[in-house]
Amino acid sequence: MNTAQIFSGERKYKIALAVLIVGYITILTYATFNKLNLFAMGFDLGMYEQVIWNTAHGRWFATTAFAYTQNHLGSDPILLEAILAPIYAIAPTTYTMLFLQTVALGLAAVPIYLLAREKLGSPLAGVILGFCWLAYVPLSYLNLDEFQPRAFALPLAILAFYFLEKRRFLPFILSSVLMLATRSDVALFVIMLGIYALISRKPKEFVIAPIIIGAAWFYLAVFVIVPRFKTTPGGFIYFETYKWLGNSPGEMVVTIITRPLYVLENVLTPGKLRYLAQLFGPLGFLPLLRPDVLLLALPTLAFNLLSPQELHWSIRYQYGSMIYPVSFCATIMAIALLMKWKRLTARVEARTILNSALGLLVVTTLASNLWLGNPALVWVTRQPNPRTAAAREVIAQVPPDVKLAASSLLAPHVARREYFYFFPPHQFYTSNPVEVADYILIDKRSDGDNPAVKKLLESGAWKVLFDKDDYMLVRRKALQ
Repeated sequence: MNTAQIFSGERKYKIALAVLIVGYITILTYATFNKLNLFAMGFDLGMYEQVIWNTAHGRWFATTAFAYTQNHLGSDPILLEAILAPIYAIAPTTYTMLFLQTVALGLAAVPIYLLAREKLGSPLAGVILGFCWLAYVPLSYLNLDEFQPRAFALPLAILAFYFLEKRRFLPFILSSVLMLATRSDVALFVIMLGIYALISRKPKEFVIAPIIIGAAWFYLAVFVIVPRFKTTPGGFIYFETYKWLGNSPGEMVVTIITRPLYVLENVLTPGKLRYLAQLFGPLGFLPLLRPDVLLLALPTLAFNLLSPQELHWSIRYQYGSMIYPVSFCATIMAIALLMKWKRLTARVEARTILNSALGLLVVTTLASNLWLGNPALVWVTRQPNPRTAAAREVIAQVPPDVKLAASSLLAPHVARREYFYFFPPHQFYTSNPVEVADYILIDKRSDGDNPAVKKLLESGAWKVLFDKDDYMLVRRKALQ
């Protein structure tokens, strides 16, 4: 059967995929908007929006939310912020950011469809894999985890893999380069694309180019740009998480090599094994049949599993997001491998193998939505509580353009200003909000036990302007 025969009548499958994508974007957009409106989004969304808002107003990457830099380039060079700023300037609202993120994740189903159609010879397989992507529970958690630049790397990662398999160099490199705009650690994924190209015997340009580009950007971002814009001593802030391995990247590598049992004791824990099951279980563990493809996810898996902090190995947060596109690429390649495995095809037709694998994926996808619980369903149905009105009331009393500090869950609603800080003080975020802010918005329900709140109220330097349903707005008395 030739290609024309395989893909004849493909229009209905494209329409089906489009319907699935539109449905996903519609549902997740409503869920993210509702979660925001119910004051359940915090730190990251407020922090990123201030940077994008400042950039849209000509203050490139400016931020006041961090304790160690006044420019986001001093935390992590995320050029995506500048790319999104012109779009955000047209519709300068938090909803714009959440919608763009949802669209990016939804459209990732398109390259999944293309890869599955190409490797499995079936447009129907592409639609089913696309459905599994859109219903993948970790993806829903990522979409609802406030705003994460890594989300925009996911469709590009699948595209890069697709173009690598098709041996189309220019779109492969373009996809890879665009990925680098999302986070500095994505450069390691680009490097791994080159290594995968090597072991899969792709032309040498597919090996050399991503390794050089990825390594160059990682070095430039982490060891040149970040130190240039960081205002406090020390290196890349995210290395602090792995201090148990050593005080420098070199020491960490030495520990991993020379003390493998010590490292494994901290990696093979029940919580981390459960995390792996939550990643691969929804795909019937098929990705494990292609360890060569899973190699692409090695840096992310290492960062997550070596971390002592639970949020790094939880599907509720964004830290494992670069594993998701790799898992789906590995799943497609695993099914293609089974369809060509002589010992299996000698007994069962390739079409039967494909149909069985697709059936397994549908079952495990649906089962995982019951097992793990899809957060989209929660936030589509969640209703406002009495505090929601009080939150809106207190926010309405904040004057525009004042130097404002705010509790995390209030932050996304007030961060569109030149001077914005987090309260209470935080080691990495604003360390001195009481000293620099003129107004402070406090959610006593979440931060009331923090000693900084008691100290603030007992100082006599602040006037209470609003106090209702555990929301409080105070103003520095010196402004009177």
